[in-house]
Amino acid sequence: MKYEKGTNINISKKLYQLFRPLILICITLIIAFLSVSIISNANEDNHTIKIGVLAKRGAERCQEKWGPTADYLTKNIPGYSFEIEPLPFNEINVAVEKGEVDFILTNPGIYVEQEYFY
Repeated sequence: MKYEKGTNINISKKLYQLFRPLILICITLIIAFLSVSIISNANEDNHTIKIGVLAKRGAERCQEKWGPTADYLTKNIPGYSFEIEPLPFNEINVAVEKGEVDFILTNPGIYVEQEYFY
């Protein structure tokens, strides 16, 4: 099969468009989960929630992209603060295995692997 120049970019855009709703659903589920936790733990101290994010374009870019989401969640969910943990491909398994993150946002293949093993 012959590929033309730029084909990978078009495939990446299509994959992004395909999985973008999945990412939004994940964020919504995080908010819903934490809302229930807030109600049941209303009298407890402030908790920090670490969200591990696949940093495929580097930690700085990851913070630029996802930092506002963490700030929004911190501002709108009392009793919790949120931190973004940029994770390169080779550190996701370690972070999940050691419990260093509470949630992960990653590609579907890595997520399935994490779900299976951890």
